Amino acid sequence: MFKRNTALILIFSALLAGCSQQPPTCGETSATSSVLKIVKSLAQDAIGPQANDIFDYQLTNIQTTNINNNTGTQTCLADLNLNLKGQNNVSFPIHYRLAKSDSQQNAFITNLEKPNAIVELVKTEHYQYKQQQTLSKQQK
Repeated sequence: MFKRNTALILIFSALLAGCSQQPPTCGETSATSSVLKIVKSLAQDAIGPQANDIFDYQLTNIQTTNINNNTGTQTCLADLNLNLKGQNNVSFPIHYRLAKSDSQQNAFITNLEKPNAIVELVKTEHYQYKQQQTLSKQQK
């Protein structure tokens, strides 16, 4: 339970040039890395440490859907591509928010919406992966 709660919101030291007080934009490497770190943590919580050996993760079609000019908070939409190694990709839309941290200078907070949907996707794809492995072994 602790891991899941900490995976939902992560604070990262922003690797921003200068002294910017704003979070990175939705598609910046620091933002996408933060989101993928959360996704990987959720996958490991769902099926164990082998998750990162089985899956590759990628964000595509990244869009900024809203910017609050007063707070600098950005709402983002992207497709999470979950690739079972050697299998087909599964694409899943995800929403995330980027906000500056009040407690740490030059840091930002990443909040992934609906993390349980990602957990269920990982579990489903892992189950199908295991079924395919079992069928392959039986056919040999």
